[in-house]
Amino acid sequence: MILSISKLSIEFNIFLGHADVVAYLLQTHLVNIDALTDKCETAYHYACANGHRSVVIELLANECDTLIRNTQLYNGLELAILNHNQDVARLLLLGYYDWRPMLQNAQIILDSTTGAYDTPFRKLIRYMPELATDVIDQQFTRTSGFENMTVDKQIYDYEFFEDHLTVKHWYSKGNITNNDALVTCCGIFKYRTEYEPYTGDSYTLVRNHPLFIISDSENQSLMEHSFCQTLRTKKYSQFGQYLLILSFILYLLYLSAYTAIILHTKHPQYFYSLVNETSIYNYVCESVANRLIANNITAAYRDKTFKNLKIGVYTFLCLFIAKNCILILTLFPRLFRKGSYYLEATAFILAFVCVFDHDEWLSPLALRCPTQYQIVSQVNI
Repeated sequence: MILSISKLSIEFNIFLGHADVVAYLLQTHLVNIDALTDKCETAYHYACANGHRSVVIELLANECDTLIRNTQLYNGLELAILNHNQDVARLLLLGYYDWRPMLQNAQIILDSTTGAYDTPFRKLIRYMPELATDVIDQQFTRTSGFENMTVDKQIYDYEFFEDHLTVKHWYSKGNITNNDALVTCCGIFKYRTEYEPYTGDSYTLVRNHPLFIISDSENQSLMEHSFCQTLRTKKYSQFGQYLLILSFILYLLYLSAYTAIILHTKHPQYFYSLVNETSIYNYVCESVANRLIANNITAAYRDKTFKNLKIGVYTFLCLFIAKNCILILTLFPRLFRKGSYYLEATAFILAFVCVFDHDEWLSPLALRCPTQYQIVSQVNI
């Protein structure tokens, strides 16, 4: 009975913020500082949620368990962040020695259909961006170099940004810091192959990345921090730089070849007039082509340059259409997230129709039927 009354007294005085009463109860009674309520919350949870900094200090001094999670899988730090108690959150992250395990927590986002996770640092970015900046400066940044050196080196710890391989283990409270799984190099954490991303949906991985959350927030000062700029530069050089350069070169080559073909292509009326055909209808295109071949009109035939350009355009078009199909498939299961992929693929398909010989009688000629020539005009526009 004494234990029950003492436990209730502690929780009551936490709500009132009476740290001295809490200290007295802890020192004079045999109470369990980590006793759980029906919501799996302890006195520490209540103190963090209600912003009683002095009570939190007293509980930490008495070695309360800061990693216990309630029924919603929130720890005390997250309750402080969600309730906008910045003083308590600052104490736990900047004034307490064992801050890292408190950040190694996660919950599944309930309204996410792709299994996205939320973490304490993501909450910190959303609700307390200024404190997030201080945590990056004081906890995630290390300066290497000697005291008298004019040049030093900033080493950044990206564990809580590049967490796509570990967040599932934080959620299940698995061991994620064994030496076989985790390797650190220059402040950047790398994981071995047995650690898989928490979702196979690339769209979710991008949208739920802390960098994207920062870019989507109203406060952009954190995005301008050298910590974030370094990570952005690394990701760009690792994934996007060479692909972008290669795509740019291929596009230039394609545009050069396609433009040369268009310059070699004359209006259908020119070819129709060579056989004295006054109409410009699509259904007489085959008849005109056969008469051009039968009369062996040299001006209607393709030259070697045209043939080589056509092979080059075919090659580039196949590459670009395949690339867009792959990019669309990477969006699975939400295939219609980015309309630009479909528009670009459609433009390439139309360009393919322009240069494609849909029948044998077109193969030796530079003639394009009126419908094809119209498509050429629309694609160029």
